[in-house]
Amino acid sequence: MSRAALLLLLLTACAGARPQTRTEDAKPQPPVPSATVATPEPPRPPFRSAEGGFSVQLPSAPRVEQAEQATGTGDVLTHTFTSSDPTETTAYFVSYTDFPDEALAQTTPERLLESAARAGAESLGTEEVSVSPLTLAGFPGQEVHARAEGRELRGRVYLVGHRLYQQLLLHPVGAPPSDAERYFSSFTLDPQVTRTLVPPGT
Repeated sequence: MSRAALLLLLLTACAGARPQTRTEDAKPQPPVPSATVATPEPPRPPFRSAEGGFSVQLPSAPRVEQAEQATGTGDVLTHTFTSSDPTETTAYFVSYTDFPDEALAQTTPERLLESAARAGAESLGTEEVSVSPLTLAGFPGQEVHARAEGRELRGRVYLVGHRLYQQLLLHPVGAPPSDAERYFSSFTLDPQVTRTLVPPGT
């Protein structure tokens, strides 16, 4: 029972227990306002990146950044989208990186995915890391769970042709946000974009 409803119940009970004078002298009591039930705010519309070819449910408009990262075959550009909850204790990260064919030729999709999944976790100095395979729209991926210094990390990475997508959630240990499952399940790919990422016949 909400605090407002409990207060209304107590007020009603006290009013009923008051001694009454003669009926004809009793003044009509003003109606007690009913308790207002708070309506939860609807979720924001999904954030869509036309260039990135994905959509995802975020708690707030993301901060968009770009950064170059060095690889053995040259620099690559990573596009990052960062959002947080109202208390700023939980962070949501989505990114994508396009790798050159030369870089992909030096490894396998499985190794690249596991390396990417573990790299994000280990960069936080995590104490526990677990990785498991998954797929999205037929594309291979990995899910990672990690923990370090009072924080938990859950992430998913997908390889779509030459593009690596990463979706991460960082929150206090034992306190995942209520929208965690919606956040991960809402991540979808734009088929028109994925067709441009995958070589014909693969």
